Amino acid sequence: KEYPGLLRNIYDKPYGLYYIGTLPPDGRKMTAIVGARQCSSYGYSTAHEIGYLMAKTGCGIISGMARGIDSAAQKGALTGNGYTCAILGCGVDVCYPPENRELYQEIKKRGCILSEFAPGCPPDSKHFPRRNRLISGISESVIVVEARVRSGSLITAQMALQQNREVYAVPGRINDPMSEGTNRLIEQGAQIIPSTERLLEKMTEDSGLVLHLDKQRQPSLNKKEKTVYAAIDYYAKSAEAIMNEVQISYRDLLEVIYSLTEAGLIKETFRNNYVRI
Repeated sequence: KEYPGLLRNIYDKPYGLYYIGTLPPDGRKMTAIVGARQCSSYGYSTAHEIGYLMAKTGCGIISGMARGIDSAAQKGALTGNGYTCAILGCGVDVCYPPENRELYQEIKKRGCILSEFAPGCPPDSKHFPRRNRLISGISESVIVVEARVRSGSLITAQMALQQNREVYAVPGRINDPMSEGTNRLIEQGAQIIPSTERLLEKMTEDSGLVLHLDKQRQPSLNKKEKTVYAAIDYYAKSAEAIMNEVQISYRDLLEVIYSLTEAGLIKETFRNNYVRI
């Protein structure tokens, strides 16, 4: 009787499931967020923001706890004090990837670790395509943030369509390989996410979910800081490019970058290259 209701109706449903934590409750809206492991800063920030905002509506977040987009989305859900379930391609007692140990422990306490593979089963490349049908099957919709044309995320999206789930995709730059898969999904009919605000409207308009955002004090910026911040994007930009764009001295730029970094608004991705957080 504990078997997740949405999974009962998918093709090739698993005979049994292993889990640690609290199973996704029937009747609660669940959304899968998936994407590239080697994602961009733009993709990571977007996945984290979507996970956070969806959690604030009361929607549960399903993903695979993989590097990149999956981890970002689930960390966002936890930051929003929401529910998240990680579906693994190994036993529930095996943390994969190993660097996600802290995330694994948090999900165990505040959500669910789920797998069709027996405890002790190691991760294997052939397990992950099978795992993906459960990510979409246990969800009402799937959001793909970044993906190459050949990727597990597109397998998940394809399975979602076969399971009559809604598929959403975050658009990206046409020359970016990380966005080639999501842009193709949009071309094939996936619903486009033009902004997080529009996504929330779309996802909540028929579900009765309500957004509850924390009232957080935003750091006040002076004119120079606002100008530099406006020039920094979710794609890495060099200090030289920023300096030329806003017509500021290198010394002043370093002071502003330091203050924006301390405020938690930007970060250095590699030497003298910066992105928004």
